[in-house]
Amino acid sequence: MPIAPLHLGEFTSVSAGFAPKDTSLNGDCAVLQLADFTTDGSLQSDAPRVRVPLNGVPSHHLLQAGDVLLAAKGARLLAACVEPHWLPAAAATTLLVLRPDPAVCQPEFLAIWLNQPATRLALQSRMSATSVATLNKRDLLDLPMPGHLPSLEGQRRLVELNHLRLEEKRLALRLTMMREAEFNLLFAAQLSL
Repeated sequence: MPIAPLHLGEFTSVSAGFAPKDTSLNGDCAVLQLADFTTDGSLQSDAPRVRVPLNGVPSHHLLQAGDVLLAAKGARLLAACVEPHWLPAAAATTLLVLRPDPAVCQPEFLAIWLNQPATRLALQSRMSATSVATLNKRDLLDLPMPGHLPSLEGQRRLVELNHLRLEEKRLALRLTMMREAEFNLLFAAQLSL
């Protein structure tokens, strides 16, 4: 007998992002936006671009380490797991904040699953067809997880494997850049002979 699919809403709460009134760049609370992230969900080195006074952010909008941010508007779907060194921070209104039950799902595992091509396609199919594609909370909570959710230990191993995969990708890019620089030096040296 097949197991009924587990839906995201069964182990995750979802809330909307924050719309700051004051977008001065001298505040002590980051307002994270989609543009602050790389395609793999890492915070860019020059991010966050918007900072607001911490006392102007309602406490229910303050992020916690382990929250998962998901793009809710636009064509660029991306999920990122909030890291402690990003705090204090709030999510902009273009992002949804997911808070998984840690007894059921590790936050980093959830972010990896949301970034998988098949999950992105499922999310895109649930986005509204207005001028700016928008993912609503209800449709997100109803998203089924295919198969079953791995054990917490299985999730931990997949998260570690993903860390290794990203490190390998970073090193391969660095090696490619070093080889290009080496070739350019060799080429320039040959021209000067």
